[in-house]
Amino acid sequence: MEIDKKYANAYVEVLEILKYVDKQDYNKIPSDELQLLETYSNKNYSFTYNPEKSFDEQNVSETTKLIIAMLFLDYWANQKQKNKINAFLQNKRNELMEIENKKYSIDNVFNKRNAEVQIEEKKEDEEIFLVTVNNEKWYKKVLDFIRNILKK
Repeated sequence: MEIDKKYANAYVEVLEILKYVDKQDYNKIPSDELQLLETYSNKNYSFTYNPEKSFDEQNVSETTKLIIAMLFLDYWANQKQKNKINAFLQNKRNELMEIENKKYSIDNVFNKRNAEVQIEEKKEDEEIFLVTVNNEKWYKKVLDFIRNILKK
């Protein structure tokens, strides 16, 4: 099974970070999950965690941060923390759904389509107007030419 390089590198980072996690918390992670991280980690990628720096100061990928967050939610968070995180995630889901609903609502789709049609009609009107203006100039030139010939 081929795994995406960003995930393989993130697994290396997660495994390195887990070396600095309290043994009691580390043991809460199922061994088969740790084995998966180990199996699919990029053996050619090197990452060093500096325990002197905060987690935010570490040079870890967004994927690593998400995996650590999921480990926290699944194995280390107490019920109050889980409820708070789940409420936050639900609010984010609701916001995204609201944005999607606005973006793809029937009214917006038809309004957008009507606006596109109006723009096309306006372009056509401008082209006709330009042709008409050009035709008037041509006729004017011809009429002026004929008038000049008749005057002579």
